[in-house]
Amino acid sequence: MANLNDYIVWRGDLTFEQAPFCELDAAVFSLFSYFDFEDIVSSRLEANAITMKDAARQYWSNCDNDKEPYKLAKGITHMPKEIWRMLRLMARADRYKDLKLSGYVNQIDFAEEKQFSAIVITIKRGLRVISFRGTDDTLVGWKEDFNMSFLDIIPAQKDALDYLEKASKKTLGEWILCGHSKGGNLAIFSCVYARESVQKRIRNVYSFDGPGLQEDIVDSQAYQGVKDKLRNYLPRFSVVGMMLRFDNNYQVVQSNQISLLQHNLFSWKVLRTKFIYAKDISIKSKAFDESLRKWFYNTDANQRKKFVDTIFYILDDSGRETLKDLNSRKALEVLKSITGVDEEVRTIVKQFLAILYETRKQNIEIRLRVTRDKK
Repeated sequence: MANLNDYIVWRGDLTFEQAPFCELDAAVFSLFSYFDFEDIVSSRLEANAITMKDAARQYWSNCDNDKEPYKLAKGITHMPKEIWRMLRLMARADRYKDLKLSGYVNQIDFAEEKQFSAIVITIKRGLRVISFRGTDDTLVGWKEDFNMSFLDIIPAQKDALDYLEKASKKTLGEWILCGHSKGGNLAIFSCVYARESVQKRIRNVYSFDGPGLQEDIVDSQAYQGVKDKLRNYLPRFSVVGMMLRFDNNYQVVQSNQISLLQHNLFSWKVLRTKFIYAKDISIKSKAFDESLRKWFYNTDANQRKKFVDTIFYILDDSGRETLKDLNSRKALEVLKSITGVDEEVRTIVKQFLAILYETRKQNIEIRLRVTRDKK
């Protein structure tokens, strides 16, 4: 089944003047912001702008070799292998290669558990995209997503709003905002809280498996005023995307992966200029979401912080850095050794660890099956 790279190959010979912007372009741009363009793309908006083709050429020249994992941005330790092919395809495609890049920022503060990065892609005069970087499959990245459950505003959300406001003062024309994972949340948050004059210039906002917003924000007049601009996409099995999801404003996409690995956008199925949709999120995803939501309503911010800190202390102590390689059996052993954790918190943590363990188990089975098929 086709994925985003197949879309680039199929549609890459047509410029945006020949074929309009679509949801798959937004997904591609959301992934594009994961690359490290430090000292390649100017931090100033449209000053010394560089084409995507030239930026990719400089990017490759900074890499050690042509086969191993390439230069990643600070704070990003792992990305799907398909993303490297994506950059090569974009650098050759008429649709993307001459687009101008500027306004690159990458701010990391591990002490604050803050990571913010964004880039501006100029499609044509009067139309620009802001792509907000999200998180990868590292546990550190996922913790930042979970922090939204007890913090009213995370530092990266403030930075995203400030970035949009400053960029709007320096330009004319329309904006498209997009992002994957936390990046999708930043795109929506910045749109909701932007000045009305800026909101009017926003054409659409695309969030791909990004966390939602707090209930009071969703109920606010500001959110309702821009709701029609928002495009939310979730895979059938979604944990991050269902977090703080207080409305039904989303579409569900089919994936060729299992469980939490569906967070990878390259696993999402596409047909021509659209994703292939599913009727609803999976039963297991719903069950976990209902348990988490019920617990969320009956706890305060301090209790939710304790829950998040407990989960990620356990996962970190289990000796793995990414979801793919997580040793969930050891994580359960660590949970048993911790004292002073409420029984309700233990129950939710066990549910989450069970999902992670099933993800790892199924992923190993798939790898073994693929290996056998190759023999």
